[in-house]
Order: sequence, then structure tokens, then C-alpha cells
Amino acid sequence: MSKEIEFKIPMSKEKAEEIIDKIFQEYPYVLKIKTDRYWNSIDDSNAKNHEIIRIRSTNIVSDKMIKHFSPDKECDVKNWFFYPTYNMFNAAEIEKWEDPESENDIYITYKHRKVTEKGESNSEFEEKISKEQCDVVSKCFDALGYRYFNKIKRCLTFRPKFTTFGEIVVDFDNVNDLYYFEIEYVLENDSALTSEEATIALEEIIKYFGLNPADKDNRLWRDILKI
Repeated sequence: MSKEIEFKIPMSKEKAEEIIDKIFQEYPYVLKIKTDRYWNSIDDSNAKNHEIIRIRSTNIVSDKMIKHFSPDKECDVKNWFFYPTYNMFNAAEIEKWEDPESENDIYITYKHRKVTEKGESNSEFEEKISKEQCDVVSKCFDALGYRYFNKIKRCLTFRPKFTTFGEIVVDFDNVNDLYYFEIEYVLENDSALTSEEATIALEEIIKYFGLNPADKDNRLWRDILKI
């Protein structure tokens, strides 16, 4: 089981546009769209610990997908990233999408989520599953009565070139038309950094993009999205 140190920094649309231009100018990036289904065993967002099951479907977005899921059928990556979510698609449409040019992977994740004054950390165990297994898991947790919600997240994923601890992936997110700079470091048994060192390193990356680590949002996504 791995442990991840994570920060979610909310942004205005103006700040999001400024950072996205910086990404386009300085970094190779991959455009992804993720549909996440969550089952939570407790209904208390103020709790410091949560046991969560998540099914995550990830598509690497192709030009064909951009044209299909854009209102005017013709747009570039930046415009597609900022299109209003409710005008474009829903989770069922994304999960049905079939495109040989577009990767589509599904993962099931067990998360033990812990929140402290320093931020959010998650102990995780994750496995890739098939669509058939996904359907079985969904029915099981629905039958158990666990609290459920889903979200759609558009991501520009890139790797900052100035990190001191090797490659790390940053997701620049549009989630239901809210904009987030989301970054994490995964701690394994052979990780080069301790939890505290990773937190400091992540904060430096956040500052480089003109954001304040103190603005981190540790709420559950269901509370951010008011589900």
C-alpha cells in the first residue's frame, strides 16, 4: 500500500487561464478526462479520517474525442478545457466512449484519507479492473447502502522540469467548471523523500505557478461540488 501527499489549490478562471498559457508555452502535456465514482462508508465531512472506495475511469483525450464532445465540433485544446461541463457530456457518455486512438483504463482504489493542518494524505491500494468487474463492484456497494457520488474531471497533466525528486505529475483540473491545481507525491518504501520533505517540495512547485499553498482545499469532493 502506498501513501500520497496531496494538495488541491482552487483558482479563479482568470488565474487558470494564466497558468494554462504557461503550461502550453513551457511543457509537454497530456489531456485526460476522468470519471470518478466514490463510495464513502460514513456521512461526516468534518471527520479527519475516511474509508473510501473509488472507481476511476481515465481516457487520454484524442482529437476525435475533442470534436465529438464539443458543441461546435471544432475547437482547440484550451477552448475545450474551458467549455461548460453541463453543455458537453455526462459520466455515462464518457464511459461508453470507444476510440482506438484514446486510452481507456479503469481502476478500483481503496483509500484511507487523513486530514491534518499540513494537508491531505491518502494511503491507497489500487488495481486495474475490467468493465465487467466495474459493474459488479458498483452493484455491490450500491446494495450495501454506501453514500455514492460521481464527478467528471478534465485534466492537463504535465511534469514540472525543476523538481528535485524526479518526475512528478501535476493535474491542472476543470471539475464541474471549478478550477484546481492538483499535485501529489506518492511515498513508497524506497521513496527518496520523507512525508515532510515531500510536502515542502510540493509547496515550492505551487508557489512557482503563482499560487499560495495556504489556499489548499482539504474538503471531500462531494462537499466542494455540494453534492
